[in-house]
Amino acid sequence: KQEWARFRQVVVNCVLATDTMDQDFWDERRDQWAICFGENATAGESQAHKNQKATIFMEYIVQSAVTGPSMQHYQIFIKWFRRRILQSHDRASDAGQSN
Repeated sequence: KQEWARFRQVVVNCVLATDTMDQDFWDERRDQWAICFGENATAGESQAHKNQKATIFMEYIVQSAVTGPSMQHYQIFIKWFRRRILQSHDRASDAGQSN
């Protein structure tokens, strides 16, 4: 039960990490990173501290995956965007949901 609660919290935190527009969340994450990985980070770590480090690391990975595609060249974005739109329209047409 305790592992399930921890897993759920990690998943919720990772989903919240996709909200790149919330400045308060960014500030909180940056502060937590400084606590866990900064110059004043403690050498002897409890399990709770290790869990916090892992959670923050996962949040940054998810956030990178969300913001990474926006850093690509515009022409590549348009190419993939058009492909996805066409696939979406094809699926809707095949399912009889097109206008």
